[in-house]
Amino acid sequence: MTDPSILEAIDSIWQPWFRDRDSWSPWMTFLRGVFDLPMDAADKELFERHTGRTVGLSGGFREVWVRVGRRSGKSLIAATIAVFLACFRDWSDWIVPGESAEIWADSTWEPDLAIRMGSREE
Repeated sequence: MTDPSILEAIDSIWQPWFRDRDSWSPWMTFLRGVFDLPMDAADKELFERHTGRTVGLSGGFREVWVRVGRRSGKSLIAATIAVFLACFRDWSDWIVPGESAEIWADSTWEPDLAIRMGSREE
């Protein structure tokens, strides 16, 4: 059995958090671009319009910066990406036995960052 793509994980494991799939459509296009997943014509048009790129990056992107407004779903998408990477990617090339890895999704907005840092146990 192979690991699911992030979209397959959303459709199966995390579906309760993405109930109104139409409203999440632009974010699904974003995830297709980030993870180098197949796009249909509508996805390609949206991807080009918002990124200025005619093609994605083969193999996906290692880092993305997203500038979006309030209540756009960015926290859920960031959390979904972080959990997906933690659960379904093999990190053994970067860590050795005995080490532990952390995957963070942080904000640059100071009050939000203070809340997250305050809730993190050392």
